This record gives sequence, structure tokens and C-alpha cells, in this order.
Amino acid sequence: MSSDINLEKFELANKWIRLQNKGISIPQHLRTRGIKKIVLYGASEFALRLLEQCENEAGIIEILGISDKKISSKGDFYCGIPLVSIRDIKKIESEDMCVVITAMGYYEEILGELHKEGILRTISLQELIYDACC
Repeated sequence: MSSDINLEKFELANKWIRLQNKGISIPQHLRTRGIKKIVLYGASEFALRLLEQCENEAGIIEILGISDKKISSKGDFYCGIPLVSIRDIKKIESEDMCVVITAMGYYEEILGELHKEGILRTISLQELIYDACC
């Protein structure tokens, strides 16, 4: 299983680099989908890369928070962005906001947790990258 996840991560990273080489950005792609604000779910390297891309393209996408099952509501921040629990996401949810699930291998589990809290507007980073490629 570990090698399957590693292969999946490699393929995703490769596709993302191909997008960047073609001048296609994930923040711009989110905007074309009507998404102006996001919460990143998953404190992974992919989340950090997306955070960097959003910072480099300031003003395109607003990051409202970073969430992960290990994060509780304590008022902590990462690079000025609030760390929020799943329950906190519901409080900041808006019509033009989406939760971008960056964690690989746990998508269905995370999606279930978010849906259980009534958070329905979600997308995986993997889906965004594959959608932008085609």
C-alpha cells in the first residue's frame, strides 16, 4: 500500500509541475470554478505547496484556514493563517468557499468527517490537478 500511495503522490506532483510549466495555476483554476476562498485540509507537503502558490499569486484565492484532524481550536496560526478544527470550518463557511483536501490516501475518510459536520463544498487537490490537466 505504501508504494501505491508514493506512486500516486509522484504522479500528482508530476502533473502539477506540468501544469505550472504550461502556465496553469491551481489558484486560477479554482477561480474559474467560482471559488474565491479556501480552507486547506491536511497538513501535508502538498498543502504547503498550494499555500505557497496562493501566496505567490496574492489576491486570487483567500485562504481562510488550515485544518487537519490533529488541529483543535486553540487560536494558533501558520504563516498568519488560522489553524482551525473541522467544527470551526462550518463557522467560516461561505458560498464562494471550498475545502481543498490535500491529504493523499485518506480522502474518503476526510470527506466523511466533513460531511458529518455538514460541510459539503469540498474538492480534492488531486481532482483539481487532474481537472486542470485535461
